Amino acid sequence: MGPETKDATSPGDSMTATGDAAEGDAAIADASILVDSLPTRDAFDDRPAGNEDQDVGVSADAVANAGPDSLGDGFVDLPLAHDAVLTDAVLADSPPDALAKDAGNADASDAPPSCTPEDNPTFCTRLAKACGPFTAADNCGASRTVASCGTCTGNGQTCGGAGVANQCGVAPGTTLWARSMSTMFLLGVAESSTGVMVSGSLTAPADLGDPGKPVLVTPVGATDTVLAQFATNDSTYQFSGQFGASSPAGTGNVFGFLGALASGDAPMLSGVSYCSPGGTPVCNQVDVGAGLVTPGGGTGADGFVGRYALTTGKAEWVKRLYGPAESKIVAVANGPGSTLLAAGAYNGAVTLAGGSDAPVTFTSLGYRDILLAQFDSFTGALGTTVKTFGGTGDDAPSSVVWTGSGIVMAGSFNGTLTFGSTVLTSMDYDPWVAKLGADGTPIWAVRFGSATKEEGASAVVDAAGDVYATGTFAGSVAFGSFNLTSAGGLDVFVIKLRGSDGVVLWADSIGSTGDDGSSNIAINGSGQMLVAANVAGAIAGGGPGFGGQDSAFVAFNSDGTRRWTKVIGTSDTDYAWTVATGTGVFYAAANPGSDPGSTVDGVTIFGAPKAAGLLLRIQP
Repeated sequence: MGPETKDATSPGDSMTATGDAAEGDAAIADASILVDSLPTRDAFDDRPAGNEDQDVGVSADAVANAGPDSLGDGFVDLPLAHDAVLTDAVLADSPPDALAKDAGNADASDAPPSCTPEDNPTFCTRLAKACGPFTAADNCGASRTVASCGTCTGNGQTCGGAGVANQCGVAPGTTLWARSMSTMFLLGVAESSTGVMVSGSLTAPADLGDPGKPVLVTPVGATDTVLAQFATNDSTYQFSGQFGASSPAGTGNVFGFLGALASGDAPMLSGVSYCSPGGTPVCNQVDVGAGLVTPGGGTGADGFVGRYALTTGKAEWVKRLYGPAESKIVAVANGPGSTLLAAGAYNGAVTLAGGSDAPVTFTSLGYRDILLAQFDSFTGALGTTVKTFGGTGDDAPSSVVWTGSGIVMAGSFNGTLTFGSTVLTSMDYDPWVAKLGADGTPIWAVRFGSATKEEGASAVVDAAGDVYATGTFAGSVAFGSFNLTSAGGLDVFVIKLRGSDGVVLWADSIGSTGDDGSSNIAINGSGQMLVAANVAGAIAGGGPGFGGQDSAFVAFNSDGTRRWTKVIGTSDTDYAWTVATGTGVFYAAANPGSDPGSTVDGVTIFGAPKAAGLLLRIQP
């Protein structure tokens, strides 16, 4: 600060005003001499001379008001001009010894604030790291390595499992749970709004309950159809029902395939019953869910389709396709509005009947012909779309699906098969795929195959209307412009066809050196597919196999790239029966040929031991 000044008239002054003025004049003169003797700016840096007074804020008034050398350092006290500003540039231009002296005189409040390092949980949370080791700068800027930001405890979750570092996720293809069906052989699966529903065939008592909570189901016929539902999160038992009685008791066989869920989660089944009055044992009547009925006769099978009550197994309505020869309804799918599409095959003269509808009869052109029928899903009333397709040989469907504006069917045939103006000719038994209009009018149809007997195709449709199909082939076969060659015997093909015209967009194969077979295909809303196949040995990406025939499940993207391959099995003949989609998951139904043990694919099997049927919930 500047020198203290006193009022000349203040009491107790020992100096007169004149004396003070004289001493002030002398001080000004001394200060002027001192200022003139200060080093120039050039002594401290290389900035141009001539601006020193302006830079340090020294004014003429400051010189005039210079005080004595209060610090005793050989310099008089020079107050800054009232309009001077101590900028960063001014401080930077100060002599080093002056800066040092200022630093030495600073109090503790001028020091930069200290930083308290965060703890490891806060470090991980701030950087959104949920698991595993991680290295980064902490809140104070220091590098830190944390051995683990946490562990993953969710079902099937691992650190980085979904492909994101330090995040818990489930790796594609992970089996989330495995549920034993006891002695029941799985035939169908669909996810409802309250659980995952299955259908299966039962020839011996089964325990469908949870450990310590048995639920015994005993067949009333030779083979019953059972409907059951389990929780999606952990596969715990919810409820079940059955049908399949016969007269005499234990003589009929009923196989129901769960293919769709109608409104209210009502299970919609297609199926086949075997009851032969002239067979051994004699079977006079059989129950397909609506009470005992008389079979069509002969030694063949009769088809049926219906809407069922899950908790009782009783049919709310059922239609039968029957005659003296073989008739089957093999697939169903939800159609437009509240309708159900059903696909079947029949031989000779058959009748479609049930409910209040008048019976409808059909006669095949050759050995078996194809039937497409539409029903009201609430009442079972026969709709306007009823079509048959056939030729001189053996023709059969294996799947039907509604595209949103039309129908796609797939299967196999021998001889000739006619769809409208398109006539397909097989080399032996060949797969076929056809697209129809909403009323069943053919739009296009294609076949694939070689001189070897090959099995029929199963098909699904994506959101864009393109078709994906799977079946079997042998040797070298052209699928459009794509040539596939089997690894040995029969292999499984997987193809994509353009929905508008059936042109093949890509083709791939699954196969071992033995004879392999296809079962089914499912597709989710993301265009990811899961194919069920039965393989006779090791396949690409599936490990060495288990011996005998194994169950294989192979996932694809819509562009044909493989996502993952899973093979499960025993040393006996195992079956990959069907696959389905659920909310963010796939379901796979496998039927082991012998006791699979207590685990499958690294997961403990929940439910009864020695499972004859296994339901897997799998991450896509």
